Amino acid sequence: MQDLVDYTKLCDACGFYGPPIVKPNDVPIEMQRILMYKISYEYSRVHAHGILDVAGWLNPQDARYGKEMCDAAGKDFRLDLWLVSPFVAPREGLDILYEFRDDPVDMNVSTMPVTGTTSPINMIDSYVQSIAELFSGMTLVYLLNERKLKKGKIRCVVADNIRAYPFDMRYAAFVYGSAEDCVGTLYQAQLNCYFGIPLVAKSLLSTGKRVDAYAAGEKAAHTMAAVLAGAYVFSNAGLLCVDEIYSIQQLLIDWEIVQFCSRVMRGYNFDEKLSALREIEELGHSGTHLDQTSTLKNFRNDLWDPEIFIHPTLIQWRERGSRGTAQIAWEIAKKKIQDHTYKAEKEVRKELEKISLRAQKELLG
Repeated sequence: MQDLVDYTKLCDACGFYGPPIVKPNDVPIEMQRILMYKISYEYSRVHAHGILDVAGWLNPQDARYGKEMCDAAGKDFRLDLWLVSPFVAPREGLDILYEFRDDPVDMNVSTMPVTGTTSPINMIDSYVQSIAELFSGMTLVYLLNERKLKKGKIRCVVADNIRAYPFDMRYAAFVYGSAEDCVGTLYQAQLNCYFGIPLVAKSLLSTGKRVDAYAAGEKAAHTMAAVLAGAYVFSNAGLLCVDEIYSIQQLLIDWEIVQFCSRVMRGYNFDEKLSALREIEELGHSGTHLDQTSTLKNFRNDLWDPEIFIHPTLIQWRERGSRGTAQIAWEIAKKKIQDHTYKAEKEVRKELEKISLRAQKELLG
């Protein structure tokens, strides 16, 4: 449970949006998601909230507790219908959506066809299936909510949904982070633009098992491609081995990757007045630009100042302890967690505790 608290504090300190970070495996499975949301609302201003939340509730009763906590914390509640390719809407997911047919909640549809297994081997053909599944799922959502639809009170949220994924035949494994996965994101960017769907790139996923060059290489290459294709939201920071491992060092490295790519995308401003020409002429072949007013005025804005991908010389690096990338990330994470002070208001925490205790009594006896 303490890991969940610490990781939530870290994400809040960094301003990260998204669902709860990790499951507390030291509590019964019936209470895991409920406590994930309780902790998120207690220690984060933006976690488990709105369009970027992904809950995965077990059943209607489980989801109802989540909605109560969400209301207590003043957050937006969202439900997901996860389709199983090819073209299956699981009854459990439909039951949850039906439970909330009269509630003003956002509903999301997601599909994950996998090439050569649950969809055709060709990625483009799999995207055709993905589009068909997505729109079929949206139709189901609207049919389930027909009463709300007449009142104009339904919003079907679609983000990061037109997608197909590669499968590695050698290892019989679903793959994130491969070259084919990157190509899939480029197709997704074009399709999302065509249909007017917000683009959320799953570029921070990898099959890498450690905080190492393998994971960082896949994540960085994929994120750079996604940025250049128009993405501005990137998901799954901190995850390794698809989604089996969570690392706070990797979380901060992934954030550094996103900042690197964002700096590339920002480029430089073009001065139409060409004011630097006079500076160049005046200096000629003597002196430097280090003490020029333009340098002093603009260097902080023109040069990104990273926390992890820092630029010391070899001598400077050795003098500072020869720290590796993972060590630097770990030290930053510990300080951010230690310095974190945010807590939800007392009345909100009291209500969350009340809902949690009632759920525990009703679910576990």
